[in-house]
Amino acid sequence: VNADINLYITVDSKEVGTIMARELMIRKPNGKWFCFYGPKEDFNMTLIREGVENQIKGSPISISMIYYTEGWNYDLSYQKMIELIKEKNIPDAIVAGNDAVANSIIQALGEFYPSSNILISGQDADIAGCQNLVNGKQTVTVFKPINELAQEAAKIAYKMAKKEYIPLLEEEAETINNGFANIPVLWMHAQAVTKENLDEVIIKSGFHTKDEVYLGNVR
Repeated sequence: VNADINLYITVDSKEVGTIMARELMIRKPNGKWFCFYGPKEDFNMTLIREGVENQIKGSPISISMIYYTEGWNYDLSYQKMIELIKEKNIPDAIVAGNDAVANSIIQALGEFYPSSNILISGQDADIAGCQNLVNGKQTVTVFKPINELAQEAAKIAYKMAKKEYIPLLEEEAETINNGFANIPVLWMHAQAVTKENLDEVIIKSGFHTKDEVYLGNVR
C-alpha cells in the first residue's frame, strides 16, 4: 500500500471468493450461510467477500452472520463457532477466510456438534485443509499457484533489469490503485480443489506429497 512499484502480481482474491461460493452452491443451492473471514483490515477479505456476495446474488441463499477473525487468531474463530453451536445457531454452509480458519471451525464442530453435516470452504490448500478434504470434514479449498506466481515475478523482474519490452506495463494494461498510483496488475488464477480432484491438482503438481496429505496411508 502507498508504494511506488512497477507491477503488482497476485492471485485474484475476488475470484477466490467466487470459487468458494460457487462450489458450495453446487452442493447446496439454498439455505443459511455463515462467513468467517480473516481480519477486516486485510483487503483480501474485502475482495473475497465481494466474490462470495456477487456469486450468491439473486439466489435463495442468505448470509446470516459475518465474523472477522481479528489478527488471524484462530482461537477466536474456534470460540465463536462454539458460541453459535451453544446458541443452536447452525448454518447450512460456512465460508472460511482460509483453511486454518476452516480447521478451527471443524475442530469446534467435532467437539461440540459432531453430527453436523455443514458444508465448509477455505483457501490455500494447506496440509490441514487437504487432510480435511480427504476425511470429508471440508468441502472445498482453493489452490493458489504460488510457485507459478513467484516464477512469473522473477521472469518479469529479469526483463525489467534488461530493459526489455513488457506489454503488462503499457498504459492499456489493467491497473489496481494501491494508494500511491494506479499500478499495472497481473492476476493469477485460482482453482477449486475437492476430494475428487485433490490428487490431480495438489499431488501431481508437487504442492504436497501423498504421504503428507494421506498421513502415510497412500491410496
